[in-house]
Amino acid sequence: MKNLTKFTLRNALITGTIPSDIGEYQLLETLELSFNNLTGQLPSSLFNLTSLKSLFLGNNNLSGPLPSQKSNQLETIDLSYNFLSGRLPQWVTTISHVNLVVNNFTFDSSNITLPGLNCLQRNFPCNRNTPRYSGIIASFSINCGGQQMTGSDGILYETEDSDIGPATFSVTNTEWAVSNAGSFPDEVTPPSLNKTLAQVTGTDVTPALYQTSRMSTGSLRYYGLGLVNGPYTVTLHFAETVYESRTSHTWQSLGRRVFDIYIQGTRMTKDFDISKEAGGVNQAVVRKFNVNVSENYLEIHLFWAGKGTCCIPKYGDYGPLIAAVHATLDILGLGPRPYTFSYAELRAATEDFNPSNKLGEGGYGPVYKGTLSDGRVVAVKQLSVASHQGKSQFVSEIATISAVQHRNLVKLYGCYIEGSHRILVYEYLENKSLDQALFGTSNLHLDWPTRFNILLGTARGLAYLHEESRPRVVHRDVKASNILLDAELSPKISDFGLAKLYDDEKTHISTRVAGTMLFGTGVCIVWTFDREGRCVWFWSRCFGDPQRETKLLQ
Repeated sequence: MKNLTKFTLRNALITGTIPSDIGEYQLLETLELSFNNLTGQLPSSLFNLTSLKSLFLGNNNLSGPLPSQKSNQLETIDLSYNFLSGRLPQWVTTISHVNLVVNNFTFDSSNITLPGLNCLQRNFPCNRNTPRYSGIIASFSINCGGQQMTGSDGILYETEDSDIGPATFSVTNTEWAVSNAGSFPDEVTPPSLNKTLAQVTGTDVTPALYQTSRMSTGSLRYYGLGLVNGPYTVTLHFAETVYESRTSHTWQSLGRRVFDIYIQGTRMTKDFDISKEAGGVNQAVVRKFNVNVSENYLEIHLFWAGKGTCCIPKYGDYGPLIAAVHATLDILGLGPRPYTFSYAELRAATEDFNPSNKLGEGGYGPVYKGTLSDGRVVAVKQLSVASHQGKSQFVSEIATISAVQHRNLVKLYGCYIEGSHRILVYEYLENKSLDQALFGTSNLHLDWPTRFNILLGTARGLAYLHEESRPRVVHRDVKASNILLDAELSPKISDFGLAKLYDDEKTHISTRVAGTMLFGTGVCIVWTFDREGRCVWFWSRCFGDPQRETKLLQ
């Protein structure tokens, strides 16, 4: 036994501690005991074995500190997903392949560290409550194994093409991370990237997205970091681009790739076979999963459980293979379910966002008139890239508008949110905005009774937002350009992008003056808020009648 050079018992339900006499196995080159239930501390003698090159002890219950020294031969170490603690020894910065994610290591300004490792510890401390990366993130998209590209679905898939080794992790400077751990019983480590020139079919996304893939011989994980909590839709793109078609009846076609899919620690799919699910090789298959994010991070885990083949057509052709990952906050789970349009549908409705259909330019981007395939005329609000409104604000606007319904509020028909595109589809109001009616070239005749009805309807809409709707809403930017007029000149309040939500238990918000001052056009709308957030001051100069400049109390 002490002449062993390779010892592998992966995912074998082993319990207990690592034997104290492990240091006597001086010929041991590879030790693979990952995905078991080992406990106790790491023996220093294990790290000083003179022949040991690869050590895989990930996904156990090991605790305590790392040994302060290791042999020079030991260059691949996987200790991820344990309960190891303490400071990192100096040798972790000199080793070629090391994976220490999801442990309990200690970090401070004077401590040795690896880039991003402090954020990939248990409970993902950097992203709890106040997300660290890029503020609050509502989605992330990855081109696994490939360069950045935009798919025909409008989603920007980010670059993820580093040649990660058998025990490696990498944290991007934006929104996600990747971790790989997997041994192979050979001197040559299989490549972790796969590229093909074959044309992948069966996809409504860009086929080139499937021409690069990330492979693993064991455990491959992707993490979304700094996510806003809530329900998410996770979309995974696969295509079997390594094996030959099973219809060719050659020995190269006998390979079988089988792995499990876990999300947030729950197995979603067992024994997933890409070519079987897709109906053949070089054919795309997409799997979508609905999950919940409650602690600002998301974990996607592709796990080889030992099934399928290992060496056809060549050594290492097995285990997880994935082309792309996309995860986005499911805005439909935040309130009533608005209809979701496709980008192609909105392009067709607006004639590819033709400038001749442009209704105006708001603070967040242009608004276009469009006609849907069912004949409905709509207003399509396209959030511009340059707008200061972020993803979370956009999600807030959709959730808010979906949650409130009133005759004096603009109706939301649906939305589209993918990649760089964020679009809201409202009902179209032919008489446009109040400021255009008062100060533009409109031929509308607004006598005093009509103006009073507009004022009264606007007040009713605000009263509903402040008192009756659940959740209650403070608009904070009511102005003439945000009051639209329907065919009967009834007002409807629009643009909830700056709405501030608060629940019934919140008893105090800022009482500072908010609003829009437009003296140059004769418009002045000023209001403040009481302790319940209600609008209590409103000046009527916006209605263009100085004689009736009456202060109205809500």
